[in-house]
Amino acid sequence: MGSQIHLAYIDSDLKQAPAAKQLREAMSFMYQEKIAIGSISHSLLLFSVDLVLLKGRNVTCAHNIICDVKNANANILTSTNQNVDAHKDCFLVTAKRPGAVERFNHIFL
Repeated sequence: MGSQIHLAYIDSDLKQAPAAKQLREAMSFMYQEKIAIGSISHSLLLFSVDLVLLKGRNVTCAHNIICDVKNANANILTSTNQNVDAHKDCFLVTAKRPGAVERFNHIFL
């Protein structure tokens, strides 16, 4: 049989996944105010692999990952019982859906 490609990283400790390591490194630059990080829609799910990354952050995201993001210790911002379109928390900018990209770009840039 040929080789198989696995899109998901399977390990007993997901914090060691290559994407998680790279995200932690990027976040360390963000904490030093060297870069800004942007996340639109479902991409914030990547942050949930390490509970420290979003701890205490005010964010917005797609409605169907709210529980995961809350479980990652983030605060979901809402307005009239819906997630806000976009938000900036220091150097982390989040948007709830691609339809909010104009607002996201205005904040991010």
